[in-house]
Amino acid sequence: MKIPRGYTHPVTIGSGAFSTVLRVREKKLDRPVALKVISPRGRAAIESIQKEARLLASINSSRVPKVYDVRRRPASVVLIMEWIEGVPLSEFAKAPLSSDIRRAVASDLVTALAQLHGHGVVHRDIKPENIILASDRGVVFVDFGFSGMGPSADRPDAPASLKGTPRYMAPELWERREKPDYVKSDLYSLGVVLRELCADDTPQCVDELLRPDPSLRCADSTAFARAWNGCCGPVDEAPMRAAIAQAATGYLSRLLFTGARDLYGIGRRAEAYALLIESLDRWPDNAAAIALLQDRFSKPLVTVGPRQIVFGASCVLLLGLALAGAFISGKRSQKTVETGGSFEEPDEPRLSLQGGFTGGNGAAGQRIDLRG
Repeated sequence: MKIPRGYTHPVTIGSGAFSTVLRVREKKLDRPVALKVISPRGRAAIESIQKEARLLASINSSRVPKVYDVRRRPASVVLIMEWIEGVPLSEFAKAPLSSDIRRAVASDLVTALAQLHGHGVVHRDIKPENIILASDRGVVFVDFGFSGMGPSADRPDAPASLKGTPRYMAPELWERREKPDYVKSDLYSLGVVLRELCADDTPQCVDELLRPDPSLRCADSTAFARAWNGCCGPVDEAPMRAAIAQAATGYLSRLLFTGARDLYGIGRRAEAYALLIESLDRWPDNAAAIALLQDRFSKPLVTVGPRQIVFGASCVLLLGLALAGAFISGKRSQKTVETGGSFEEPDEPRLSLQGGFTGGNGAAGQRIDLRG
């Protein structure tokens, strides 16, 4: 996939029918960012994407990624967002985890949704794949493509549109009611996620979120947060954050390794090498990454930048001038002999060129010698 200028080292994080999310490096500020590349179908889709960008930009919360920019391209729209270093809940929950860690994640998820709704935002597609766990900030919601402001996120005069992931959608959304309460439907989705996460250890208060009739659920997410805290009490977050950090390390290392392998396959060796080294920095014992490093990068990798090109061209020019000077000097000496002038054996022209590619600041080139 072609990405905008100024961004390198692409790693695919996820993809759907009309969009792909990439982790890339922004050259200007030398930082990782996330690109959401969307292929819209029609003007309405473009307006929806711009709405998502404005919505995220309006939220000042650690529970959502920051939006840096939105760009229109001939065949796509690109959202440039904060890169969240974490692991999706869908991946985290696959590991063997203690009930205390699962309960701590669930508690943070309940708090995070209450904070999101407190900003007046309904998500409308809450599921484990759209929940990122970061060791430094806990739960972060992503993918706000279906989101909106207020309990009824559609236009007041428009019928409710069927949006979401079927497994996590509230029953009333399938009925296509005129004005569904999306706060209540978010609560139903939260209940499904909590039951999957906690399994047999699910607190009884979650049952209230899963009632088919939305009027019988909690009034809002703040009310449920109070009920949850009363039912479960305080939790110790330290083991949870340690478990998230460990899971995120392995997950991100595997992603970076996959990105390195893909870039190497299309001939972008320098970018592939950088991702591979970053992957090994996170997980030094990754056998697959070590094997790729030894098999594909056992020969020195030489990078040539603009300064090296200018220096090389200057050396060629100086060499040409020196040779031309030696040629002219030889011609003059030959002319003196031919015209009968005094003859003195001319000094032998000598040309000494010292240079080359060296490392360090101001170097003419950079050589990375990697021995497996």
